[in-house]
Amino acid sequence: MKTHHIPWVGLLVAALLAFYGCSELKTDLPAPVAPGVQAHDPGWMDTSAANFHGKSVKTQGDVQPCLECHGSNYQGGYSGVSCVACHQATGGSVHGRGWTDPTSSNFHGAAIRTANWDMRPCQTCHGTMYEGGKVNSSCRTCHTGTGGPEGCATCHGSTNPAPPRDLSTNTSRSARGVGAHQVHYAGTGIPVPAAVPILCLECHTTPG
Repeated sequence: MKTHHIPWVGLLVAALLAFYGCSELKTDLPAPVAPGVQAHDPGWMDTSAANFHGKSVKTQGDVQPCLECHGSNYQGGYSGVSCVACHQATGGSVHGRGWTDPTSSNFHGAAIRTANWDMRPCQTCHGTMYEGGKVNSSCRTCHTGTGGPEGCATCHGSTNPAPPRDLSTNTSRSARGVGAHQVHYAGTGIPVPAAVPILCLECHTTPG
């Protein structure tokens, strides 16, 4: 009976070639490029670029993808790159400069108004009760009234939900948003028997 050694010889030669190839590859690896490795396309950090991350987030209207790599509090996550550190170093926040400045075009109140008062995106990060959520930053630190950010007097009214102040921050009764709202709400100054408060929902679409 003849013994066939050819297959074994072929396997041995293939193994030697593979070992040689791997050995050559290991000695010819390029130098590591970290921390310069970029997961995003060029221009991600360039405010003038079409691919600037601020523009991308604004277009998508969602920061959830950022949380996947940078951590639930933007402090780095498994990417090791903190969004907070960079934004603070440039005088801003993860929301951009002016987010808490009522005079800024980027003021969060203006952003919520543009979104037709839909605050569900806020809850995504700050929690359903706005007490911190996954980013551990409570909106109720500033919005201390009943209902927190959703309290009626947060956007209009002072001691009660009726203006003044109106949604455009007017306080004068000559402004249409102010007018006789306070009189109607409290029922004061109206001759009896008409001195009955007028409910907001009689004139306005009132959210729950």
